[in-house]
Amino acid sequence: VYDFYLITNIDIPWLPDPQREHPRDRKYFLDLFKSKLEERNLPYALVSGIEDARAACAKMAVDVHFKQ
Repeated sequence: VYDFYLITNIDIPWLPDPQREHPRDRKYFLDLFKSKLEERNLPYALVSGIEDARAACAKMAVDVHFKQ
């Protein structure tokens, strides 16, 4: 168990690489990951945006969470 989780949104195009699979099931897995964290009452943030905006979104979520 971790203190905080970041889930990457599906708002950027899927590109194949050795780590990724199931391009047609992105929404299913996004919802599954969120529901599993919510079932366990674990804190998380959804990270959205492209490139620098995505990194800034993640940084802001971490900053906000750990300032609480």
